[in-house]
Amino acid sequence: MLRSYSPTLAAFAAVLLAGGGLASALGDRLRRWPTWRRDSAVIVGATVLVSVISVGAGAIAIGEWPATKVSSIGRLVLGPLLIAVLDGPLGEEIGWRGLLLPLLLQRCTAIRASLLVGVVWFAWHLPLYAVDGRTLDAAFLLPYLIAVLAYSLIFTWLVRRAGGSIWVAVAAHTAINYSQFALSTLFPSLGATQADRWAFIVAMVVLGSGAAFALRGGTDGALSLPQDNGR
Repeated sequence: MLRSYSPTLAAFAAVLLAGGGLASALGDRLRRWPTWRRDSAVIVGATVLVSVISVGAGAIAIGEWPATKVSSIGRLVLGPLLIAVLDGPLGEEIGWRGLLLPLLLQRCTAIRASLLVGVVWFAWHLPLYAVDGRTLDAAFLLPYLIAVLAYSLIFTWLVRRAGGSIWVAVAAHTAINYSQFALSTLFPSLGATQADRWAFIVAMVVLGSGAAFALRGGTDGALSLPQDNGR
C-alpha cells in the first residue's frame, strides 16, 4: 500500500521543502471539491462509460455475457471505495495532477504537459509491475503506454473542467482501475494478461484525442501554481 502512495508522499515532501506559494497552492487544490451539478455528472458519466466499454470488450473477447454471482456482486459494489484508497488513485493523483501537472504547465502547453505526466506515470509503474512478476514485453508495454497517455489527456481535461479539483482526477482514476477490476471479476476466464484489450485501448485513444482537441483552447489558470513557488 505504501508504494502506491509514493507520488502523493513525494508531493507533500516537495511542498514542505519549498513552502510558500507552492504549499499554499496545493492546499487550495485539495480543498476544491467538484460541484454537484456539473462535475458529478462528468464523473458518473465517465465511470459508467469506462465500465461499459470494459464489460463490452470482455463479452466480445469470449463471446458470452457475464454470469454474475452473489460474491461477484459484493466485490463489484465495494470495489470503487477499496480501489480509490488502496489501488493507486488517492495515492497517486495528488502527485501527478496535484503538483507535477501544474508545475509543467508553467513551462509548456496543456497537451505537452499531459503527455509528459503520462510518460512519468508510465515509467513509475514499471518497477512495481516488475516486482509483481509481470512480464514487461512489448505486447504489454505498448498498449499500456498508449492507454496511460490517453488517460493523462483525459484527466487533465477533467481537472480543468472542474476548476482545478484534484478529486475529479481521483474519481476518474478510480473509474479506470475499477473497469479493469470489473472486467476480471465478470470474466475471470480472460486472464490477467488480457485485461487491457485493444478494443478498450482504442476507445481510450478516441476519448484521449477528444480531450486533446478540447485542451487546445481555453486557459489553465485554475491548474497553474504561483510563479514564485514560494521563493
